[in-house]
Amino acid sequence: MTGTKHILFIAGFLLFAILLGMLVGLGAGIPLIAIIVLICGLIATMVDYRVGVILVVVMMPLAATVLMPRQMLGIPGFTPLNIVLAGTLGAAVLAGVVGRKWLAPVPWRLFAPIIILLTSGALIGMGKVHNIAAHYYLNTPTLYTTASAYLVAELIKPLLILVAVWLLCAAVAQSEKPQRWVALVGVSIVMLPILVFLVAALSGLSLREMASPAARTFLNATGLHANELAVELLPAYAAALFMFPSYRSLNAKTWGVAVMGATVLALVLTFSRAAFLGVILVTFAFFFLRGSYRYIFAGVLVFAVVAAFLPDSIVERATTGIGQKGTIGAHNDPLTAGRVRGIWLPLLPDVAKHPILGDGTSSILWSTPARQGLIVEGHPHNAYLRLVKDHGIIGIPIIGYFLLQVWRLFRRLARDEEQSPLVRAYFNGMSVALLVFFVQCMSGTRLIFELLHVFYWLAIAIGLGLEARKLRLSQQSEREVAPHWNSFSGATRAVR
Repeated sequence: MTGTKHILFIAGFLLFAILLGMLVGLGAGIPLIAIIVLICGLIATMVDYRVGVILVVVMMPLAATVLMPRQMLGIPGFTPLNIVLAGTLGAAVLAGVVGRKWLAPVPWRLFAPIIILLTSGALIGMGKVHNIAAHYYLNTPTLYTTASAYLVAELIKPLLILVAVWLLCAAVAQSEKPQRWVALVGVSIVMLPILVFLVAALSGLSLREMASPAARTFLNATGLHANELAVELLPAYAAALFMFPSYRSLNAKTWGVAVMGATVLALVLTFSRAAFLGVILVTFAFFFLRGSYRYIFAGVLVFAVVAAFLPDSIVERATTGIGQKGTIGAHNDPLTAGRVRGIWLPLLPDVAKHPILGDGTSSILWSTPARQGLIVEGHPHNAYLRLVKDHGIIGIPIIGYFLLQVWRLFRRLARDEEQSPLVRAYFNGMSVALLVFFVQCMSGTRLIFELLHVFYWLAIAIGLGLEARKLRLSQQSEREVAPHWNSFSGATRAVR
């Protein structure tokens, strides 16, 4: 933007801030202010749908937390994110149809495996909602009770993520400086750690109390379990860490340190052993992949210094189950927290009943052990078991194809010399995070990406957009060269 545009933007932003301040002074509540912000955002989106995409990128990491209302005006599904998403989609379609602007094609090859698994799992499971064990409703009163509510939760909402991915893909493909979208992801990253810090501070607990089994649920006040926060934050840490060396200015490096520090501290506060292991693996990979003994030595030194100054409560939690008595699979199994005998083995007979197509999405809710009261957890705490339980053996090659395509996308862009160093570093970090993700799957999460995997989705969208942009520019250059060649050929024939 020119200097004049910068001044107008700042002036408009200040006037908008003053207006909100006046509304607060007059007693306006948060809902009214949120509605005003949404209306202004939608107006700007109709001018350029990429404004809406920016809002979606910033809002998505918080969509599963308490900061994002589940409904507005008493209408289920009428949420700020859904409103912005619908407005952005409409603006993008109008831009393509009426404004005749080029839009990136929908990446069906990558979307198809997810759509197949979500659809088949929802169709199989919708007829079994009435068999959900009663105790789940005691812990989650808002859990779906009808087939239609089940379809909305397990099919429609996940499909909306694909809409957001395509919109970001289209915005990146049209951008003159696509690396700015990577920078925007950095802004969206810090929102979640800030929420974690606020909840930890307001809990009034000490580090030792936070690490104790009795207080492991203190982060539930965020709207997410500690293990879920670990899954969402790890790729954000990997991206921030790998991008740091590509920053050149002091301001950029300061921002990079702030994002890294906030993310890793939030991961530590989850007191999740999977989070601790993930941080160690990502950090080790960062130093190792630098390709220099100097960096490897620096990495070992960093680990030694950090380990020496870590609080005892963190060390005790990180080493839980290591060196302690107890056989894996026994009742006193400390390493898996009793999940082998308490969850995994009881579910195996149910897996054998539906080996090909599975028993439907979230089938643990109506599994035999759950209805007998033997299992109270809402998921198997193992992504591989969850995949086979919900989608059967057929789900393995389908999700395997999707994850392989994602891995190849990340690696292509990490090695693409035409991309900026920042972009290459970003995808290098995401490719490492994806490998560590398979380790996290041993203790929880889900192989089918959902809202918790928002930073993987954002990377997929940016990657698809970069490749679509590259293809568009090459096609434009071919069209520009063709007329010149035809004119030269015509002139040659005329001379002859």
